[in-house]
Amino acid sequence: MGLGQPGPMFASVEFHRLEMPAARPYDGPYQERLEPGPEQLEFITGSEGMTLSEALTTLSENVETLTRDVTTLTSEIRLSKWMVSTVAAVGLAVVGVAAAVN
Repeated sequence: MGLGQPGPMFASVEFHRLEMPAARPYDGPYQERLEPGPEQLEFITGSEGMTLSEALTTLSENVETLTRDVTTLTSEIRLSKWMVSTVAAVGLAVVGVAAAVN
């Protein structure tokens, strides 16, 4: 979809045939429109989002946070494994001593 502007396309649309008719087909203000109107073009061209550098910075910060979280969870899992093994060993020892005493 080039929206009548020169340059590369920035969006694509795919259509797939349904196996059966839709239970609630679209019936809105854009029904039967083949091109966006001036109000949609104004909305699209006036919209602002993240710049590429902002997106990369945000992604980098998220990766750092996730890396920290994974490292913390890995340490906690190792500690949990050690604690479970220790508790199981102590429990077996107590059962063994109790059985020997009786």
